[in-house]
Amino acid sequence: VEKMDLKIFRQNPWMIGNMLQNMFQNEKQKDRAIRVFKKAWDAMPDRAGEFMQYVSHVEDIWKLPDIYDYLRRAIIPADTVALTDPWRGANSSSTSYTGEGRMETMVTRMLKMAREQKKLPKLREDIEAALGKHKNWLGGQTLLAIINAKEGKHAEAMPVIAKLLDEQKAMPTQVRWLVGQEIEDVPDLQPLAMRYLESALSAPDADNYEFEWGPARRLIAIYSKAGKKAEARDLLLNQLGTEKDRNV
Repeated sequence: VEKMDLKIFRQNPWMIGNMLQNMFQNEKQKDRAIRVFKKAWDAMPDRAGEFMQYVSHVEDIWKLPDIYDYLRRAIIPADTVALTDPWRGANSSSTSYTGEGRMETMVTRMLKMAREQKKLPKLREDIEAALGKHKNWLGGQTLLAIINAKEGKHAEAMPVIAKLLDEQKAMPTQVRWLVGQEIEDVPDLQPLAMRYLESALSAPDADNYEFEWGPARRLIAIYSKAGKKAEARDLLLNQLGTEKDRNV
């Protein structure tokens, strides 16, 4: 595998993911698995999310010294790459969920690392440069607004976040959820965080998420923090009813 051109798996990245999953389960194969992982990422960074969903639980991957650069390359489209998904980056196929109604994706990992390594300003520059080449990159507009929110540039972030929600009716549910959870701790943007999570719950595929792992749990927490006790109670009762119906 290490001598193959892994681009041949471009149309079937799940095959790489399945192979890596099996290799990481064998302690003796871990070093080799890391080499194959890096080679696969180098060969097709734009498909990384699709094979990462098989191995996102492998902590050895997240401890790699250059993992931040791998994530950045997967999320930010290169100048020479055709943008096939306008929500690239913000909409990740490699996702895990917590019991607090939060999700963890390649984007949340990248943002956390950038903040810890004080790379948010450079990350913003990279996204702005990519937006100059890819005018229709809605995922980039979303990420840029989230970064501005985290850096205290609320006046810049707010109109972009509001406009995206108002105008982009086809925004994926996961992107709505991502924005809501990433801006909820900014008091000025908390009303928008609620709107994003409310819209995630009204999306056609919202029923795919169980209450324990879905955006409803996050929205209830924000309602409670904002003093909206009645809204929190009503949503909780609604979700418990939905769970009961699902299990019948």
